[in-house]
Amino acid sequence: LVPTPGSPGMFHWSGMAGTTFWVDPAEQLGVVWMMQGIGQRNHYRALLRDMVYAAIAD
Repeated sequence: LVPTPGSPGMFHWSGMAGTTFWVDPAEQLGVVWMMQGIGQRNHYRALLRDMVYAAIAD
């Protein structure tokens, strides 16, 4: 069981204040998230990733 959705080969970067991006080549997907919310960054990153992968689920 993996803690977050994604595909093998996915890569990402996360900034300290909440900004993040990830690329999932298997899904032909790239996401950029720009936010400034140090205390809330982990909550919103997980929520965003769940929503994106739920929207493209077959």
